[in-house]
Amino acid sequence: MTKKTGVLYRVFSLLLVLLMITSTFCMIPFTADAETSTASEVDITNGPGITNETDIANGTNVTKVEKIYDIAVVFDNSGSMYKNQAWCRAKYAMEIFASMLNYDKDKLHIFPMWEVTTDGSKPNSGGSHKAIAIKSKDDIDKISDMYTVRPSYTPFAPIKEAYNYLEDSTADEKWLVILTDGAFNQEARGKDATIDLQKRVSSLAGNGIKIQYLGFGEATELEGNNKKEFFTKKSSDTSLKDDLIGICNAIFQRSILPGDRLNGENLNLDLSMKNIIVFAQGANAKITSLKDSNGNEVPVSLDSGQRKYSEIKAKGYSDAPVDKSLAGQVVTFTGCPKGEYTLSYTGADKIQIFYEPDVDIDVSLVNSDGIKVDGSDGIAAGKYTLTSRIVDASTGEDVTSHELMGNDVKLNTYAKTDKDSKYTKYANGSEIVFYPDENANVYIEGKYLSKYTITSKNDPRLAWLSNFTVKSQAVEFLIDATVLQSQAWFKTKSHDDWKPIRVAMTLDGQPLTDEQLANVNFNVTISDNLPYRCEPIPGESAYNVYIAQDEKGNYTEPETGKYTLTATATYSGEYVKEIIAEDSASFEIQKYSKFWRWLLWVLIILLLLALWLIYMLQKVLPKSIIKGSASFNTMSSGELDSSFVDVEYRRKGKSLTISGSSAVESTEQCSASFEIRAVDNRFTSSKRRRIAIIDIDSPCDEIKIAGTKFLNYEGRWIKASDLRRAESGNEVPPIDHTISCSPRFELSRSGGLSTLNCKTKTIK
Repeated sequence: MTKKTGVLYRVFSLLLVLLMITSTFCMIPFTADAETSTASEVDITNGPGITNETDIANGTNVTKVEKIYDIAVVFDNSGSMYKNQAWCRAKYAMEIFASMLNYDKDKLHIFPMWEVTTDGSKPNSGGSHKAIAIKSKDDIDKISDMYTVRPSYTPFAPIKEAYNYLEDSTADEKWLVILTDGAFNQEARGKDATIDLQKRVSSLAGNGIKIQYLGFGEATELEGNNKKEFFTKKSSDTSLKDDLIGICNAIFQRSILPGDRLNGENLNLDLSMKNIIVFAQGANAKITSLKDSNGNEVPVSLDSGQRKYSEIKAKGYSDAPVDKSLAGQVVTFTGCPKGEYTLSYTGADKIQIFYEPDVDIDVSLVNSDGIKVDGSDGIAAGKYTLTSRIVDASTGEDVTSHELMGNDVKLNTYAKTDKDSKYTKYANGSEIVFYPDENANVYIEGKYLSKYTITSKNDPRLAWLSNFTVKSQAVEFLIDATVLQSQAWFKTKSHDDWKPIRVAMTLDGQPLTDEQLANVNFNVTISDNLPYRCEPIPGESAYNVYIAQDEKGNYTEPETGKYTLTATATYSGEYVKEIIAEDSASFEIQKYSKFWRWLLWVLIILLLLALWLIYMLQKVLPKSIIKGSASFNTMSSGELDSSFVDVEYRRKGKSLTISGSSAVESTEQCSASFEIRAVDNRFTSSKRRRIAIIDIDSPCDEIKIAGTKFLNYEGRWIKASDLRRAESGNEVPPIDHTISCSPRFELSRSGGLSTLNCKTKTIK
């Protein structure tokens, strides 16, 4: 704000005066559609598809959602199964299933159709057809040792028992696996019935229970239904090894490592792996070790041991054929960073490797200026682009598009604030708006290899995402009120030509857009209630204020005088709290032109300068004259006697009277009086000012002052140098003798000489 007149007046006056537990197997399906670019709302309970979360452990920095498996296997141990190799093949399949489990959380129950023993004994009676729980690696031997005490027909009841068991299970993945070789001919055990297996099994499919049917030999062929997650397979005498790989891949959602990664014993992992599951099949198959390029052995989390065909059959079927080609081993290796490895094995005619990538989520939050921000201490409200990618947990490189991640990698962002009841889903890389005074919650969830889910929830590196404060944007809002009228002076007679007072506004140093200007609450007050009219100026980020006008623009005669306009603007942007800015401008309204005021001030100043010059040019005496002791000398008996003289100094105006009396008796008092005139003006410093003696009054005959002798000639004092002139009758000018301000006065008279030294004290 310019205040021209006030500044000028003051100028002139001054002249005058701040690790997840790794999952061994698979994750829950990611159900949200990650392809949509339009924000949608989802239920807020843990977010979409999340049922369980692991803790941070083993250096894993990202939460991976892990599923719990509950598998119920219906084992057809009817008599027909022992007439061929089906019983042996079914047992081997169950052993392989059991070797794929994570016993910390997964469950496997076997539902035999007829009574069995599992300790290797072969009784003539007894046993049980209750479900057999496989709870650990050691329990796998129960499958091989299973002996059927009373093989009979093929009842449907065990399927129903297994199904009912799964209905009560709370596991994430519930699988009903049916291993059989023939047509079902009983409803309950011992109760004959005609069973439409296709229809009955199909009716059980769905409702969260997945079904895998594996038929041997003359088994009824069933038609599956992928939509209802009902899968079927008929195994031939030579296809079981491959069939098991396919079924394990379907049930346990394993990803099969492409064959080109294993060349002999050289294993190339160009992506870090959380788990590598090696399934070696062959009569003498044995997996020895897995070593990295430095020769260090990779830890083993589960070794099934060598599993092979069982020779424990059923009562009455001691000659049941055995498939001696069935043998294999399943070993799970844990923690394989990207690199080259050596897989040592022997006797294997088929090697199949399942893998589980070890990956993390990397998140970038970028503001509208393209700057990546860390919200640990909160973020400023505004528009942000939140981009995620999947990175190798060991190397940190982007593997979102890596071949081993599959071709269906999808990443979504879920965000909500404490004012929202549901999360809003955004496609990866979407722009998200955060408003001030909110506590925001954001998490990323991704899907890869069709069945793995990864999320940023509980990731310590991204903990701030789960709850961060959105602050008002830190902006600088300023206004500037400027009087456009020349010299801020309004002459009443020319009111038609008056210019407005302009109030300009900036936000972070930039003019406001018209949209931002519309968010400004603008207010003006003028002293003495002077009328005014405000008008926003589109495109110029400013208001014009017209003084002495009503709302319709009509002129209103104002009182003359000085006024102050105060403009107040309150900005409340989309991401900003209310910010108040204020500025003021002073102006004057008069009937006359400002020229006359300037002229008056010029005259006053000139007058003051003249008076000052007159004062300074005046001739003045020094501020002090130095005096000292005086002596008086007389002649006595022809000799010069000396005594002190009492000297008195009296100063009045320009006169200095110096008088003294002898300390001894004398008939006459020696005294002298001098009239002094100023010689120099006030521009000369006091100590340099001179004085002029213009008159002397003394009874003495002669006086010597500052080296110049003065004579009393016929009652008139003259310079001694003018004596001859006086004696010749010529006119002698009056005394006007200039001396310094510290003169040496000498007085003399007949009979003696008086000397007065003026040096030490000051006569005020």
